[in-house]
Amino acid sequence: MATPQQATAKAAKLAPTKTDKPKAEKKGTEIFIPEIKSKALSKDVGPAFVRIQAKVDQDTAQAEDLANNAKRSKAAAMADLTLAIIKATKADTAINLALVTDTSADAKRDRDKLFAQIYVATGLKTVAQVGDKKRLVWSPEVQDLFPATGESTEAGTPGAAKATLRSNVSHAYTHAMHAALSIVERNISAEMDKATGTLKISGPEVQKQFGVKEVALNEKRTVVPTDKKGKASGDPIELKQIPSYSALRREAEVRHGKVARGPVTNDRRIKTTDPQTAVREIALALVKAIEALKEKPNAETVKALKAVESAIDPLV
Repeated sequence: MATPQQATAKAAKLAPTKTDKPKAEKKGTEIFIPEIKSKALSKDVGPAFVRIQAKVDQDTAQAEDLANNAKRSKAAAMADLTLAIIKATKADTAINLALVTDTSADAKRDRDKLFAQIYVATGLKTVAQVGDKKRLVWSPEVQDLFPATGESTEAGTPGAAKATLRSNVSHAYTHAMHAALSIVERNISAEMDKATGTLKISGPEVQKQFGVKEVALNEKRTVVPTDKKGKASGDPIELKQIPSYSALRREAEVRHGKVARGPVTNDRRIKTTDPQTAVREIALALVKAIEALKEKPNAETVKALKAVESAIDPLV
């Protein structure tokens, strides 16, 4: 005899199954199927646009990746360069790094000698025997990257790009030398931050300038405290200054009387006692401001730019 549970299960199998009736579409929800006249069709345009947009998105993403990789590479290279300059300055007392802050005409000869020393110390230049005289020339590793003697540097020529590179290298070396000077004179510890690939500095002077004992020169205004294992251990801290090579450079120029010390604020207007330094820093700030413009400058801005142009023409 079947148990009550087995009887129930058997009855369930023999019961007729309930079929769902198709639901009627609600009024107003019918799918609209457009019928376009053949003369109105451009069927190749849509797919072509989508493919182009997909390529643009892909290229943009790749460009952003390349830009980020380039930025990281530049940061690591600047750290290596600064550490090398610090090493050279500490090891050779003939190198007077303080001369990098003096842009006066009277100091040009000594400043050029300083750059020659640093170029040789970092392998950028080398001493070559030319005839019966010794000459300072670009090292073989970079010789083809800079304009050769007599090579045209007019716009559109290969020499123009080489001249731009040479200028960029000189600017980077100047920045690194100022940072190294600030680090050496203030007895700051410096090392490569393996986690970020940037220069990391520490010490009492770092605490005084930035508000924390240790910071990476990553140009980030806030830092997150970490424990010995590198894990976050507190709320983000806003630094007194943005940690950068520019911040170290300014401190070096302040110590050598080239820039007047002022209160630490977000005001980036130049306060300097040296006209050469002022012009250089204002020019860099102007370039960044122009690059940041998202629309055509208004009449007042155009007037100001023309005034700058008029002032520059007699000098260059």
